[in-house]
Amino acid sequence: MESSLDEFTGRIENTIRNSISEITGHEWNEDFITLKLLSDLRRELDGMYFTSNDRKNKIDWQIYKLKGNFENNFGDIALVININYKDGTDLHGAAFLEAKKRDWRKASFSAMKIPQAKKY
Repeated sequence: MESSLDEFTGRIENTIRNSISEITGHEWNEDFITLKLLSDLRRELDGMYFTSNDRKNKIDWQIYKLKGNFENNFGDIALVININYKDGTDLHGAAFLEAKKRDWRKASFSAMKIPQAKKY
């Protein structure tokens, strides 16, 4: 499905908001939330591509839940992206995200430790 970048980012934001708001307090587990969010993003954004007047021709992406040493070294989520330009050049990139549960009825994240945040 064709979309502009604004439409695409709006769908991402809505998907994140809806995915997380459907989870009750008893299900607040970082891995559960992360896996549900990734599943919802894949379902909602599968097959989308961009239309624009700039140099980009095609944008492909994959999102993964990391485990083991990869999760310890990089975080919970990896986003891998490939942008193909009309002139034949490519741009490859990756982003990593760490998910942390907010403390119940507080604005703090006690599970996030300063050394870990600096590492990421």
